[in-house]
Amino acid sequence: MKSQALALPLTISLLLCSCDAAPPDQADLAASPQALVSGSDDRIEAWQAPEPLSRYAYSVPALWVKSSLSKQGTQWTAQAGRLTESIEGPICSNEKFFGNPRAAGLGCTAFLVAPDMIGTASHCLTHWLRTWRDWKVVFGYQTNYSYSSVSHLGATFRDADVYDIVELVGERYYAGADWALLRLDRE
Repeated sequence: MKSQALALPLTISLLLCSCDAAPPDQADLAASPQALVSGSDDRIEAWQAPEPLSRYAYSVPALWVKSSLSKQGTQWTAQAGRLTESIEGPICSNEKFFGNPRAAGLGCTAFLVAPDMIGTASHCLTHWLRTWRDWKVVFGYQTNYSYSSVSHLGATFRDADVYDIVELVGERYYAGADWALLRLDRE
């Protein structure tokens, strides 16, 4: 359920680079359209954030590829995986979140804009040769564990936390714009 207090991962934006290249200087970062993190990388997972900041993560759902989820009774399950690729290709092994646990099929995050509507980046819906109809919206996804001690990965969700997308309300993915509004099957 959307209002339930479960921590969600913060959006992971990765700076793609040549893995053996020297880190770019500040001027290169400012000029590069690929630069997503400049200066010190102090991103953290939602479970690591102090109160009250960590409570904001409760309304941040994850987009999950429908075909990667399986339902058994009142539970949904996603298979285990590790973060080693992005929508642009392989991630350098020296990136901050490289190799972190990540359930298979996990795409981007979104945010509530109305009780039955979310906003996300439009590119999140169309990369991986998908359309908006190929995704489910999952509230309550969390990564509340130490990455170095994880031996079994995967994710399980309550049926009440998994939503269908019933309408693409609007989107823009050109001329510098990258957004989409999606209606959910219920509040």
